[in-house]
Amino acid sequence: MKFLQLFLLAVLVCAATLYPQTQPHLPQPLDSLIISGTDLIMRQDYSAAMEHFQRVSEIFPQSPEGFLFQAATIQAQAMDFRDFRENDRFDSLLTISRSLAEQMVERDPQSPWGHYYLGTTIGMDSYDRIQRGEYVSGYFKGRSAVSAIEKTLELDSTFYDCYSILGTYYYWKSRKTEFLNWLPFFQDERGKGIQYLHRTVQNGRYQRFPALSNLVWVNLDAQNYAEAETFARVGLQLYPNQRAFLHGLASSLQGQNKYIEAQEEFEHLLAEILSVQAPNAYSEIGIRVNIVLMKRAVRDTTQVRKHLAIIFSKQENPYPDALREKMNQHFTLARRFQQELSNGTFPGQK
Repeated sequence: MKFLQLFLLAVLVCAATLYPQTQPHLPQPLDSLIISGTDLIMRQDYSAAMEHFQRVSEIFPQSPEGFLFQAATIQAQAMDFRDFRENDRFDSLLTISRSLAEQMVERDPQSPWGHYYLGTTIGMDSYDRIQRGEYVSGYFKGRSAVSAIEKTLELDSTFYDCYSILGTYYYWKSRKTEFLNWLPFFQDERGKGIQYLHRTVQNGRYQRFPALSNLVWVNLDAQNYAEAETFARVGLQLYPNQRAFLHGLASSLQGQNKYIEAQEEFEHLLAEILSVQAPNAYSEIGIRVNIVLMKRAVRDTTQVRKHLAIIFSKQENPYPDALREKMNQHFTLARRFQQELSNGTFPGQK
């Protein structure tokens, strides 16, 4: 596993040297601007990333990149904090990006860039709709995105960033329709999806880190916990406090029954969550519940009551409707732990 981590890290850091003839680059200075902006997103400095990509839009108003990556910044922040209050702004930016991409396709149908931006824009729209619970429209948007991305690869087979979008789509499409896999026209393409994400991590340019993050979460979903741990650790070697990678690492350790290590990573993640001005307590509560769960597994009662008290103190906070069901699950589990403490059945009590 250690060798794989080191290899992947070398790929991510030195990809431009290792694969000089693979993923096409944008012309300078646009290439460098996109790379530096995505680095800000990975560092979770969303305000700086938004300002950066706004400047890109001002410099290149007829290109979709600045608008598309502004939307990507909003989406990353929304997923980090589970806060979707900027949906209207997100939708507006995607509308501009899609219009500019369609103009690129119209001007030069044989250029892969227009098709790539069109597919990426529609793909982001699809993912966002699914997160909002609009599954039907999200599915059909996803199909449209795949068509545009497949057209990109027809025009340039070295456009490895495309495989991040395709891989994510193929995995989750199969995962959500696995009960239909016995039908001849519903294929299980989860393995294909994971393989495609690997391609982007190794050879892509602008989608490399989203692909790496997606590899963590699809492997967690597939219960490939050791693989998820490997990819999460690679991401954390480059971005040590990145909350998605920290969560992925803690969850992968939990899946391998490494409860003490998992608790340490959940506590690291909690410290990172508390260090920012999050718009709601959703992530904090979920992580505190997981910390108590890890302590329960190793029969450790220290600070359990403190964590539960903080959880219950936030029970009446306002939460978006989209989070309410999951929040109720957290509170139900916390009440179960509280009841165990009260009747003396919490593991490790004396």
